[in-house]
Formats: sequence, C-alpha cells, structure tokens
Amino acid sequence: MAREYVLSERDYQRMQNALRWYERNKNPHELLRRRNVTIGGGGGNIKKAYCKTAAPASDEIVCYLNTDVTGEEITVKCLITGGTKLDEAIPLLVISHIILVEKIDDVWWCLYPFQAIDTTELQFESGILSTKLSEC
Repeated sequence: MAREYVLSERDYQRMQNALRWYERNKNPHELLRRRNVTIGGGGGNIKKAYCKTAAPASDEIVCYLNTDVTGEEITVKCLITGGTKLDEAIPLLVISHIILVEKIDDVWWCLYPFQAIDTTELQFESGILSTKLSEC
C-alpha cells in the first residue's frame, strides 16, 4: 500500500536546498577539517555521540559519548535554522543515530546543521516519515 506525504512548497524548497548542500559537500572529512580550523584553531577534539532518545521538543539531546548505550551521557546542543525544536527539524534524530560533536567552552555542540520544517502540513503513519527524512 503506497503512502502519500504532502510538503508545503516552502518545506519542499528547504529540503531541495539541503539535498543540494549535501551533494556539493560529499567529503564530510574535508568539510569538518575546514570547520575545525575556523572554530578550534586546528586543535579541535571531535567525537562521535549516539543519541539516547529520539529528537526532543528542544534544541538539546542526550547522547552517549563514543559508544552506544554504555558511553558517558552528555547533553548536546544543536543549531536549528528557522526553529528551536529538534523534533520539528531535519535530519530527524532517532535512537542510536550517530552525530559528530565537539566540546566548546564546556558545552557539547553538534557539528551538523539542522533545518526546521513545518510539521503541520505533513502526513505520516507508523514512523515512515522519520525514515524518509533521516535519509536527507
């Protein structure tokens, strides 16, 4: 049975812009190296974090540092363009999703950009939407 999803024109354009950005930046190691130089002066300490929960209704998410389930629990702050809630932004974070983080001034920051979407115009069933959006 086919499922139908409806996005507003504005959200469709946002998703297209995000996809074009990811296509232009196919080498994340090079992108992160450049980001590290501008933010940390070349001495950054980038780590992997595994989401403990699905995306919450805030700009912070609890993660495990370096290892899934058994790692040190940390709170990661995320920058969301056009919004303030991770559960209304793409890419959508789910349990065990790996994100790259860096500690700056005693605050763990996610190195990925997030884009707010208008969830009032979305239609989805049984978590199918989260699977499709996380692929962006």
